[in-house]
Amino acid sequence: MYHCRARFGDDRIAAGGELTSIAHGLALIGQEADVAEWAV
Repeated sequence: MYHCRARFGDDRIAAGGELTSIAHGLALIGQEADVAEWAV
């Protein structure tokens, strides 16, 4: 967690849950048959 706080600052990362949430969402997208529909 220190690395994340050093990189992003304490005011941007509260407890690490934000990173877990992002990783979970990306994993769900990765399970889709056509991930291109998620591309912007």
